[in-house]
Amino acid sequence: GCLKSPNDLDYIEKTKKRLLCKINFNSNGCWDWTGNCSDNGYGQTTFRKKTGIKASRLSWEMWKGKIPDDLFVLHRCDNRKCINPDHLFLGTHEDNMKDMKEKGRACKGEKSHLHHNNRKKNGK
Repeated sequence: GCLKSPNDLDYIEKTKKRLLCKINFNSNGCWDWTGNCSDNGYGQTTFRKKTGIKASRLSWEMWKGKIPDDLFVLHRCDNRKCINPDHLFLGTHEDNMKDMKEKGRACKGEKSHLHHNNRKKNGK
């Protein structure tokens, strides 16, 4: 039948099964998304007729619960394709920038300048 509510247990279980069908379980514990990915390498899917939903966000919501509007889903494992809820945590934009810097992924110098200009050109 038709799933009426995201709070309906049947709805949640069917969504979890759909997600689990599109992952590879790695020995490091990552659940690598095998479905579509965004240009920047994050898993994405369609959910409730909306396209481009980050698979990591949907995973968090299905296994952990609602995400407050002002928070991001961040990766402990630093693997953009991973949707293992145990590898994910919630944080602010500032938390994300700090995590990125601590893991050595922040753009610096020439790269930062080029990255900023490319984002402006692409309207981001």
